[in-house]
Amino acid sequence: MACRDTGDDQMIDLIPSSEQGAIAEGVADFLREHFPIDRLRHSRGTVDDNWVDLAQLGAFGVSVPEESGGIGLGVVEDVLVFREFGRHLVSPAAIGTRVAAIAAAANGQEALCRDLLKGRRRAGLATPAGSGVQLLEVGTGDLCVAISGEILQVFDTDQLADREELFALDETLTLARGRLGKAPLITVTDRSLVLSVRLLAAAMLCGVLDVTRDMAVDYARTRQQFGVPIGVFQGIKHPCADIALAAEEAWSQVAYASLMLEAELPSAAFDVTAAKFVAGDNALVSARANIQIHGGMGFTDEVDAQLLLKRVHVLHQLFDDPRLVRQSLLELPLEI
Repeated sequence: MACRDTGDDQMIDLIPSSEQGAIAEGVADFLREHFPIDRLRHSRGTVDDNWVDLAQLGAFGVSVPEESGGIGLGVVEDVLVFREFGRHLVSPAAIGTRVAAIAAAANGQEALCRDLLKGRRRAGLATPAGSGVQLLEVGTGDLCVAISGEILQVFDTDQLADREELFALDETLTLARGRLGKAPLITVTDRSLVLSVRLLAAAMLCGVLDVTRDMAVDYARTRQQFGVPIGVFQGIKHPCADIALAAEEAWSQVAYASLMLEAELPSAAFDVTAAKFVAGDNALVSARANIQIHGGMGFTDEVDAQLLLKRVHVLHQLFDDPRLVRQSLLELPLEI
């Protein structure tokens, strides 16, 4: 994927280059072996993922500068990696860890950056909730990334007060309520970094959409009724086609937004916000349709369809209220 200047105009290429494809495939190969979705069945916030191994793969340092121990690429490559994370329902703490590592590198905290890149520490996410925050995937010893406007702050767990554990809709994740301290470890004012948080959540939603599409189609091919696969019936084939179109639409918007953000164009905020909303809305509708395609079994713990729907709800609302996004899009600058 690239945005190329052709003189009077720019050419947008949404197809990953061979190098970008190799990065995504390398992460995908690792995730297929170590992060199968069925690992999350019957889990209640106690998933023991191979976090250190994932870190050693370099997945959190794709856009961290080389001099700080990262790979030194851009947000486009990050988006490709996080799409793979979404396909395997990797914890949203991957977003916090990546962002915290970049913030640490930018503030000269090299030791902390290395700890994050090597998986010795990770960072969850804090989103506003009333007079405090909700803490998503913030465990003991973890860091916490909070965003307010264009300000990104990183806190340590000992800077959190009044912590109260909550029940998460997605039972494979941990959720708590608390208050942040007034002395963060790191404060960064970086519009692009803040926007990248929403963009990576959108990329993960695209990954979930891809799995939703494949799961629905596979079931429609193998489940038989009246002696034929249920996929021959319009009531099944049309929803499958709708999910496929939704996945393509969402990924096109996310890929385009990643190029606009990397080029630091004025419309980047609009494009990223639109990408997050489209990916979340499409994933939510598609995950529901997938459960219906699976029939009564789709609602049970024995089928992974319910895992996809729960994760979509979390990512769709992460850092955004979907009910207010349409209004915010009308207020953001769009230059064509």
